[in-house]
Amino acid sequence: MATRFPLLLFCLPEKNLRIVLEQMRFLDLLAFSLCSKITKAHTTQLKRNIKYIALDASSGVSIRLQLPDREQINLDVKTDRFDRCNLNFWEIANVTYRQPTRGYQQARYEQEFCWKKNGFGLRDWIDHTMEIFNLPVIDQFYLSGTVLSLADTRQIGEALNGLKVTSMDFWCYTEDRVYNIRRNLETVGLIFAHPDSEHFSKLSTQKILSENQTSVLHRSPDFALMAEMRYFVDEASYACITLNDLLVSNCTKLIITDSTLKSEELNIFLKHWINGSIQTCEFLKLETSVRTQWNMETVLKGVAHKTASKVKDGAPGARDMFIIPRIDLPNLSLTYIPYDGRYSVLTIDARCG
Repeated sequence: MATRFPLLLFCLPEKNLRIVLEQMRFLDLLAFSLCSKITKAHTTQLKRNIKYIALDASSGVSIRLQLPDREQINLDVKTDRFDRCNLNFWEIANVTYRQPTRGYQQARYEQEFCWKKNGFGLRDWIDHTMEIFNLPVIDQFYLSGTVLSLADTRQIGEALNGLKVTSMDFWCYTEDRVYNIRRNLETVGLIFAHPDSEHFSKLSTQKILSENQTSVLHRSPDFALMAEMRYFVDEASYACITLNDLLVSNCTKLIITDSTLKSEELNIFLKHWINGSIQTCEFLKLETSVRTQWNMETVLKGVAHKTASKVKDGAPGARDMFIIPRIDLPNLSLTYIPYDGRYSVLTIDARCG
């Protein structure tokens, strides 16, 4: 890969070389850094920053780099060896560079390359990219379980051992796939959308939520969009979060879109939270598109509370706010935003008391 650059470039005084490198595009700088240990060191010293790094594990594994000015670099890592499962020899990266064209919102200038770095594996590509751009964490890891086998997720999880990930997004997930990826990673937040109904037990959600999580977003899939993409799923198989799931949850922050929890179930959960049975959760947010899903009188039945504020339904910013005291613990703040034509929102916050 060193032949991409004039040999005279390496003969420049260090100060002049730095000036040249500072003017390089990110794509050329990435290619330059792969030439040798010396070029990697020069690149790292520049401390050039990118906006975002993500990993996408679908049919293979892609490294996505979001650059300033909406530029993008994608590295689709693979191998040309017979043993395709050995991630230590994924030496090839199909590189795609995209840059928005001025004056045309959707138009893009695009280039494609194929790079090969002898001796590199999947983890080497990731580590190299993070080191030269001084990235401490992976911003997002996206996993689609519809293509990758259980064995694939196990090997990917082992290859990523020790990486820190801000958010992991699982699509068509199973308990085992989630475990295989998460067990070796330091993860801050999880996002779930549509479980693999053929390999997902009723207790799978509870097992996932009972692990020590910082933040979990349980997202309702867009069934209409999936139908347009000819990816048909059974809406009835969508794993909604139940009361029992909430009671065993070990999440600090939990957000549930399209919640099916009833007012009576929220009342039971709230009483558990007040008496100290719910120790980990600090924030719960529920959304529903059903107009009559929740009744605050039922939710707060038998619960001591004070009305902090109340805005009449239909008025701009309509919401009800309640303060719920707890013995020897911070108060709970419950906020209910009535149906606004799209959805209702209910939040319970233990961080404000």
